[in-house]
Amino acid sequence: MIRTYASLLVAQAALRSYYLDRGEYPEKLTDCVPDYLPYVPEDPYVGVVPLTYRRAGTSYLLYSLGPDGHDDGGAPLEDPVPVTILGIASLVDSRGDVVVGWNSL
Repeated sequence: MIRTYASLLVAQAALRSYYLDRGEYPEKLTDCVPDYLPYVPEDPYVGVVPLTYRRAGTSYLLYSLGPDGHDDGGAPLEDPVPVTILGIASLVDSRGDVVVGWNSL
């Protein structure tokens, strides 16, 4: 879970920098490479697949597929469990995605 949060935070910071420079979010996360990201971070839960990003009007949706490895369309984890290291984690069989702005980010 820590790698997931780290990947999401790096991508989130790049998106924010892109927005501050250009006044809008990019169409694709790859548009942040190489000026804001050296590469698009992979989703730690599924390996070689990049994090999921969609621009939504003047905002965006950024998420990891989560512990079940299934794309739930950005629906946040259903059953997060408190832990002391990051404030939140998930059960191994949790359904839902780890979404920026919902799951402790």
